[in-house]
Amino acid sequence: MYSDEESSFIPPTNVFSETSLSQQSHTDTTKVDSSLALAKEVGDMSASSAICNNESQDLDTQLETDTSFSEFDLVKFEEGYSKLDPNCMWTLESGRKVEEVIYEFARNLPGETCLHSFIINDAHADVKSLFSEAEWEEITALDVKENPKLERSHRELMIKYTVKSVKELREIIYDPFIPDGNKYDKSLHHDLDFINHAYRSMLFL
Repeated sequence: MYSDEESSFIPPTNVFSETSLSQQSHTDTTKVDSSLALAKEVGDMSASSAICNNESQDLDTQLETDTSFSEFDLVKFEEGYSKLDPNCMWTLESGRKVEEVIYEFARNLPGETCLHSFIINDAHADVKSLFSEAEWEEITALDVKENPKLERSHRELMIKYTVKSVKELREIIYDPFIPDGNKYDKSLHHDLDFINHAYRSMLFL
C-alpha cells in the first residue's frame, strides 16, 4: 500500500491457494497480558482479536473467539450451511461429514471463529476434540496441493514491478508487458494482464 510519492512499496511475493489447515505461533504470558491491556483501551476491539493480531494466543488450551457473533451473523452462517450439498461434503472413513460436525459445534459458539468459514485450525485443541483419533489423523494427513509454479514471463514482470516508490512504479506500469511486442491474446497473455492490473490498482490505494 502507498501513502505518498516517497512511501516504500511492498509488492506481493506469493499467491497462496486456500487450505483447510493453518498454523499459528505460541508466545509467552507477558505478551498475552499486554495484548489484553491494549484491548481494554480500544473501545471496539475485543481482547481475543488483540491477542490474534499479536500472534500470542495459547492455542493448546481452548478455542478463542475473534469477534462477537450476532444473530444476523448466525443466520448467514446457517443459510450458508443449508446451501451446501451433502454429497459434496468431506465424508470421513467413519461416515461422518466434516462440515456437519463443524456446523453443529460452531452454531453454539458465542463469538466468530474460523470454523464459521468451515476452516479447520489443527492447532486448536477444542477442534481436535470434535473428532476421534482416527478421524483427526485422516484430516491432518490430507495432502495439500502445491502452489502452481509461475512461468518465467510472470516472474520477470513481477520483478520489474518490484520498486521502492510509487513514483518509480508509475514510470514503468504503463510500459508494454506483452513479450516481443506481440498483439494481445487472452489465451496467452491473460495472466500478464492480471499482474499488471493488480499493480496498477495499488496506485489508487
